[in-house]
Amino acid sequence: MSIQANTFPPLSGTEALETSRLLLRRPTSRTRFPKKPTDETNPAMCVMVVDMAHFAQIQHYVQVLAGDKAMKDLADQIHRIMSQGCIKAGQDYDKVCAQFGGDGGIFIFSKPADAHEVAVNMLKIAEEESARGREAKFNEAMRCFRIGIAYGEVARDAHNKLAGQVISVAARLESGGVTGEIRITPQAYKAMPRSIQRAYGGEEPIRCKQHEKPQAGHRCVVTPRAPWDEPLKPPVKNPDFNTHTIFCSELEECFIISPIDDRNQRIAEVMEKLIVPACKRTNFLARRADRIPGPDRIAVIKEQLASAPLAVAYLGEPTPYWNADVILEIGFRLATGKPIVMINEAPPPAADGVVPSLKALLPFYLLHRTTVGVDPQPQQTLDRLVAEINLARKDHSQGVWSSNHPLVEMQFSNLKSDLRLNEASPEAQHLFGIEKQMETHQFVSMLGMVRSRIDDDQCKAYLREQAELLARIQADSAGFGSREDEPQPLPTAKVPLIFKNTSGKQEDKPQGHLPVIVRYSFDRGLIKVRMLFIPVSESLKRDPAGHWVCGV
Repeated sequence: MSIQANTFPPLSGTEALETSRLLLRRPTSRTRFPKKPTDETNPAMCVMVVDMAHFAQIQHYVQVLAGDKAMKDLADQIHRIMSQGCIKAGQDYDKVCAQFGGDGGIFIFSKPADAHEVAVNMLKIAEEESARGREAKFNEAMRCFRIGIAYGEVARDAHNKLAGQVISVAARLESGGVTGEIRITPQAYKAMPRSIQRAYGGEEPIRCKQHEKPQAGHRCVVTPRAPWDEPLKPPVKNPDFNTHTIFCSELEECFIISPIDDRNQRIAEVMEKLIVPACKRTNFLARRADRIPGPDRIAVIKEQLASAPLAVAYLGEPTPYWNADVILEIGFRLATGKPIVMINEAPPPAADGVVPSLKALLPFYLLHRTTVGVDPQPQQTLDRLVAEINLARKDHSQGVWSSNHPLVEMQFSNLKSDLRLNEASPEAQHLFGIEKQMETHQFVSMLGMVRSRIDDDQCKAYLREQAELLARIQADSAGFGSREDEPQPLPTAKVPLIFKNTSGKQEDKPQGHLPVIVRYSFDRGLIKVRMLFIPVSESLKRDPAGHWVCGV
């Protein structure tokens, strides 16, 4: 990877000047360290080198296709992938990015675990951006990255730029790798906690550039490789762990709610011998708040409680009360409706020698929820915890339709070409008069099935507003929506769906169904929107254009 302005393909005149301005959106030698005398060495730091593969080809393609506007969009996209990777890992991009050159950069961290978390998030975000290109087998639409990480002393050269063997080693690891995986030195691996080491294969010779000798290191597969990369053997088995290496690309995240006390050996025992193995057996990656990098611990906890696919809560034992933080976090998680599994220690005997019942000790909102008692030998509870995790996941997936009102889920990657109905509740099927199997139906086609039942002016107003709302969501998914620190409310509709009066009776106000967007998400390039249809009548009023709108 090169990070100088003159590495871009030759352009002429003003094009070259404008391209450099657009793509070099950060100074080429920014650093988080204060200036120091020449050749002075900093303490051991972690260096991460990131490079986007096939950058020259993609840059040339977008320039030919759409000129400077597309070049700026490409620069913004690359910058967004890197900055969002830092943000999701709880890092400040402006502090950790030491050097940026349009197609990649050098990042400096104090801990290898922080670098790993940022790298994982960068690769996952890039894969989401590349989903449509991968599906279409269109290389120029893909954004794939190589990452190398090294740990050691960082020095400066005569020009006060970052230098030293640790940077060159990280660059060599990156340059010879395939996209979608992280390559680290043995020193960086040893400085990581075991929960992260588990994601890496054992130490092996890793190829660098063709003319260079292999570099010893470890590999972690995060996302699929790019189509143009040569297939490589999986990372070698890691001898530090008895079971096969679990790669990040195979796992969903499970947030662990637990008391945190480094002096309590029981907490560590339950975590390592029960929770982590149970998560592995069910293809989850166990993550506890103190093991997730980020300067703001509260923000990390809130994000995990709200979005993690699964949570396992270890209540510990009441001594004499439950841990207040754990109880609060359980309540937060329950409010999200997402799956949670709870485990607890047996209550200790009271002063009179009587062991109180668990129900007598739990908060009222947990009395009717299943909790798994932990055996004195935690591994003896493993099978039951695995069964509870599988049951929680199954119950959650079966409880998708929890409303008595019509509910549909649409999905699209491009609003103009592939909007379709993904799912429809029984109530929605009845409302629209559609068949049960609608996964492959175009959403517009579904509306066509009922258009004859809708007044023309009302239908046009409805479709126009829905197109505007979905376009806002699509813009948000492409990074052109509101800033994360300025959250906006869900897009709100005012035009209801109103079927023609077939009863022959005159009515002052019709019966309508107002579409309410209750949730939308972005998943591997696909946008999913869940919409609830609420009956409205008294709140309806005529718009000056002649169609009905909801006045609520």
